[in-house]
Amino acid sequence: MTEPATVSGDDILSCANVWKFYGPKAHQIEAGRSRGISAAQLYASPRHLAAVRDVSLSVNRGEILVLMGLSGSGKSTLLRCMT
Repeated sequence: MTEPATVSGDDILSCANVWKFYGPKAHQIEAGRSRGISAAQLYASPRHLAAVRDVSLSVNRGEILVLMGLSGSGKSTLLRCMT
């Protein structure tokens, strides 16, 4: 996708800037992200894994969404974040 995802009246599904971290106190990392901590600072901790990094998408009426990727690439994690 070359254009940023935007929310319009025809969207049936949309998400913006989705992140998911795993590791000790991951909820604190996610809270830090909302306070403007840079991605470089978040990745600096070897104890945390960013399973989903800044994903944005929108699906309009009549479109079909396909999530493809290797095993462990975050497809199921992204779907769990959206439900």
